[in-house]
Amino acid sequence: MNSEKQILKKYSEEIGFCKFGVAAVQPLDEEIKIIKKWIGKNQHSGLKYIEKNLEKKKHIEKNLKSAKSVIVVAQNYYYPIPDRKIFDSSENKISRHAVGLDYHIIMQKKLTILSEKLSELYPESESRQFIDSNSVLEKQWAVRAGIGWQGKNSLILTRSHGSWIFLGVIVTTAEIEPDKPSKNYCGTCTKCIDLCPTKAIIKDKVLDLNKCISYWTIESKSLKIPAEIRKNSNGWIYGCDICQEVCPWNKFAKISEEQAFAPHRGRTTLSKEEVEAMDEYDFNYEFSKSSIIRRKLKGLFNNLGIE
Repeated sequence: MNSEKQILKKYSEEIGFCKFGVAAVQPLDEEIKIIKKWIGKNQHSGLKYIEKNLEKKKHIEKNLKSAKSVIVVAQNYYYPIPDRKIFDSSENKISRHAVGLDYHIIMQKKLTILSEKLSELYPESESRQFIDSNSVLEKQWAVRAGIGWQGKNSLILTRSHGSWIFLGVIVTTAEIEPDKPSKNYCGTCTKCIDLCPTKAIIKDKVLDLNKCISYWTIESKSLKIPAEIRKNSNGWIYGCDICQEVCPWNKFAKISEEQAFAPHRGRTTLSKEEVEAMDEYDFNYEFSKSSIIRRKLKGLFNNLGIE
């Protein structure tokens, strides 16, 4: 590892990223074939942003001319939630990723700081940052950069922090020594497949969003959750963590040093009565810095079965 890369990696740790890796810019040929097959079966539930920019997703240098390297970082967001009952419908549970501050705010700030360091070390370079972009396949680049492997639940798993991580990407014209892709350590374990209550994980790395609780409570534009999904939601009203909670690799989770990801006001659930009493002002005030804001009040009403 050259000295510039060592400095950059150490600096990424200092600002709070738990993983750092680099991949060389190359086409994602096989990855795009898999995604096109997935789209062809409508297992993406018609999400337009998944269908868009496939050429940019395949050729990441279309996002930045003369790009040579893809830097991928991971942010640990795990905070313990004592006595969480993952299969209990009596609790209206919020996914761990959404109990604290919206991760886009944290990740954007840290990626900007890391990009500034990158510019210091490689003065002639240019770079672009990406978080949840519809033109960059973050998980696929995380595998190539050695951050972790794609588990059977389709999420990125790491040996050090399990799957409780957010991903950020910096595409740069700097030529940086690439890391080796991670091995797949899932082995013969199928807990995430077997215990998904709606059978959304069809097979290894294949998720059918039409059956996914997270899709219906976060992504779907429909304000009518199918009866079968609602019946088997096990009390998850914003997102769902079951496939992560049952994963053996998440036994190695470490509490995040980023306090912004701790449950806001200790809240990890939402009562129907509390939400029903909200108007638009209350909702926007309460969730202005939370990812729950994207669901809007009508969507949250729907998730909780409020007419």
